[in-house]
Amino acid sequence: MTTRKGQNLGGVLDFAGIIRRCRAVDESDPDTCLEWQGAHCVRGIPKLWFPPFQSTVGLGSVMCFLHTGKRPARGECWYARCLNKSCGRPDHWKKGTLSQATRRSPRKNPALHKAKVTATRRANAKLNEEVVAQIRAGGGTLMEWAKRLGVSHSTVARARTGEHWGPVGSLTSSVFEWRP
Repeated sequence: MTTRKGQNLGGVLDFAGIIRRCRAVDESDPDTCLEWQGAHCVRGIPKLWFPPFQSTVGLGSVMCFLHTGKRPARGECWYARCLNKSCGRPDHWKKGTLSQATRRSPRKNPALHKAKVTATRRANAKLNEEVVAQIRAGGGTLMEWAKRLGVSHSTVARARTGEHWGPVGSLTSSVFEWRP
């Protein structure tokens, strides 16, 4: 089957088609998230052209159709229970309301996201626990670290302050620890 633009969907009309377009985050864990490898919207939610709807829709709408056989009802929202917006594993998606999905967002409930999976489980991560420990313990400016690691200075700042990385080893994350 092809899309209106001539792109092959690869059988995306079933769960196996969704899984084929994803990559496992951790191959050793059978229940790991499957990262969506297709297009994403501005908010980072996976999107695709879905022939039954004759439009480009989010992965949540596709999951609803595959689970129930119809479009999501008004006020109904399908979201990933695993807190990974790009997860393509069908059993990680749950039916709920928009307010339930919003309550799980990092801005509304930061305590829920403290126990996130570390970035080292991501296949394309440029930082790991050892590098973050060096950033926090060593001197140097954000720009020096960013150039050395090939990341943005804001990524280094978030790792240093603990915004994206919690405690690493016995180190605590404080913005004042690295200052001379």
